[in-house]
Amino acid sequence: MALVALFCGSMNAENPKRELRSVWYTTVSSMDWPKTIGVGAEAQAAQKQEMCDYLDKMKALNITSVCFQVRSESDAMYKSAYCPWSSYLTGERGLEPGWDPLAFCVEECHKRGIECWAWMNPYRWSRSGYDRWTTEHDMEMQRDGWLLSHDGKYITLNPALDKCRKRIVDVCREVVENYAVDGVLFDDYFYPNNIAQDSTAADYALYNATSKGMSIGDWRRAHVNLMVKEVYDMIQNLRPDVRFGISPAGVAGKAETSGARYADLKPCDVKAPDWQYATIFSDPVAWLDEKSIDFISPQIYWATWHETAPYGPICEYWSRAANYFGRHFYSSHSIGSANRRVKGEPRRKGPDPSVFGEYVKQVEANRKYTLNNASGSIYFSSRGLYGRRPGDAAVGDTLMKYCYNTLALNPVITWKKAPNLGEVSNAVLKKGVLTWDKVEKGKSIVKYTVYAVPNKVSYADAMSKDGDGLDAKYLLAISYDNKYQLPKKKQKSHWYAVCVYDGYSNEFTPVTVNYKGKK
Repeated sequence: MALVALFCGSMNAENPKRELRSVWYTTVSSMDWPKTIGVGAEAQAAQKQEMCDYLDKMKALNITSVCFQVRSESDAMYKSAYCPWSSYLTGERGLEPGWDPLAFCVEECHKRGIECWAWMNPYRWSRSGYDRWTTEHDMEMQRDGWLLSHDGKYITLNPALDKCRKRIVDVCREVVENYAVDGVLFDDYFYPNNIAQDSTAADYALYNATSKGMSIGDWRRAHVNLMVKEVYDMIQNLRPDVRFGISPAGVAGKAETSGARYADLKPCDVKAPDWQYATIFSDPVAWLDEKSIDFISPQIYWATWHETAPYGPICEYWSRAANYFGRHFYSSHSIGSANRRVKGEPRRKGPDPSVFGEYVKQVEANRKYTLNNASGSIYFSSRGLYGRRPGDAAVGDTLMKYCYNTLALNPVITWKKAPNLGEVSNAVLKKGVLTWDKVEKGKSIVKYTVYAVPNKVSYADAMSKDGDGLDAKYLLAISYDNKYQLPKKKQKSHWYAVCVYDGYSNEFTPVTVNYKGKK
């Protein structure tokens, strides 16, 4: 690990208090979860245990949120009025599993002080043809002309149909209304890849009838943009402290595509093309411009040494773009990008400990280039963070050692007006347990931060140098409950503080316990 130390000799002392640290918890094809597929008490117990074991690992890694894939192919990992149960859970699409994985994931995340974000693919219906899904939901979509394809294999909901857009908004609404999720995240699938742009296209007649002089590319992008805005507006009306963002392909904003629209924003200057703009009609810069997302998480799935799409310059572009439009940029990383071969080298198989330092370099780039104290990472996929067998070398261990050895709070959303949740009251310590009165404000997300500071450190000296409350090195926990069991080694020779911590990531005034000095 000497290579890693060269990259991050000073990072142990400089880990920021504000940083999104997240993972893609993938359910399509049961990639990350569940390993056990089926129904019945035995399968359910195994599925729950797998999830708890995984979340324990994420807790140990100081992850701040988990992106749980609840909709992968117009299906659901929760009780839905609009979508059939996922076959990747039960083995059969539409089969009732006997429990609610999303409700369970939210509960178990929150027990560990981790945010739970609902990851959805809004459009994808099937990756392998029309005969794959036969539930009543699916047959309705086929009968009523909801679906779009250009090869009969990869099939999506048609983004230009009002009823499809409404269905996506309704699906997101039921999740935001019925589950205590902290965020909603879309991934990178929009129009079918390489769908024709001439009269042979399946949606060409609709385009001709409704385009009002727009090019077919602009017409398609406009419909995707409208869906994004309507989802965002719905969330703002219901629960504005739920973060909403999208994870598009990594390269966008090139001078020959969307970059040309913004004179003051230097385009993304890498050799790799912005293929998504005219291939799947995804325009991420437009979502930032239209203020219809809270964050962008482009999939920068290349290493820092990549010839045409090097991580650093792409990261720097997105940092500038997010700040330019007053939003956040959290990078999505591929666990495997560092293992992709350099030209002339043999192909590597599986995680290679000699290249784990690449991910530390990428985290360091996120921190270096952020312009709004909003660095962040989402790792794909979560199974890559740890070895397949006990004792295997793991990327997660490297990140924990060099980047994530203190807890972090998520970056603050500054563009929304948040209610003042104030301070906790009646905070006391008894038999090693801190308790305080719950703070409640309608549907607002309310969490708490808990600090333990050595008695020799004054309140003033415990504050972070950047003015963002107490220093992160004293942060013990993030809690969704109004109590916290102190570790034995922290039960003596310390004073404590509890702060309200809201869904916008605002941290309110600390209330101290057992502090003897003056503030």
